[in-house]
Amino acid sequence: MMDDPLDLTPLDPFVDPLRWEALADAIRLRAAPELARRAEAGDVLGIIGYWARPMLAAAMVIVAVSLTALMMIRPQQSWGGVVEALQLDEPLATWLGNSGPLTTDDVLIAIEQRTASR
Repeated sequence: MMDDPLDLTPLDPFVDPLRWEALADAIRLRAAPELARRAEAGDVLGIIGYWARPMLAAAMVIVAVSLTALMMIRPQQSWGGVVEALQLDEPLATWLGNSGPLTTDDVLIAIEQRTASR
């Protein structure tokens, strides 16, 4: 262990002011692009808008993984109130409730019902 005190005089800005200013200018020059980018984002809404797309994509991945895990854990569980809340057409609601295959006829019936209701 050293008993001598640590010499911090090279960090003193008053020892060599020209060197210190050159160092500060170099730091400002390197930081300029990042500072400009942050100035463009500006307010909190700009920052939120910048992150909205990646966060939405991450949320969709989490939803897909969660639904897959739920279906693997409880495959016999029906979709119950979710189907009614979404107000899905009958073939799709039946398919979700039974977890069976959706046939081409079911899709065509759903399209016909949708176009007839408009």
